[in-house]
Amino acid sequence: MSKEVYASTVVGDEDKEQAVPLMKNSSMTKVPPEPCATELEVTEDTECGIGFIRGQFLQRLANKNVYVFLYGLTGLVLSATWTYSNGTLTTVEKRFKFPSRYIGKQI
Repeated sequence: MSKEVYASTVVGDEDKEQAVPLMKNSSMTKVPPEPCATELEVTEDTECGIGFIRGQFLQRLANKNVYVFLYGLTGLVLSATWTYSNGTLTTVEKRFKFPSRYIGKQI
């Protein structure tokens, strides 16, 4: 006779407890995941791509993980560009003895 080890977890807002097996060889069945929201039909408005670069190969990139990655990468590149530009402009000001007003007008 083998002993099963369980842990109690709180599930949902109802504060119901559910036994979750901790051992690998358990007789409990796994709870199936909840169904996802219905997927949108791919139309011209919902198709993933930039300009004329569209296609079925890009549709697999239309998810939250890719969006967050690209959003972060864009922020990183823009902040690095801004920092580099500011450093370069101050160096130009010092080297050619430009007043800050002149550089500010150029930007």
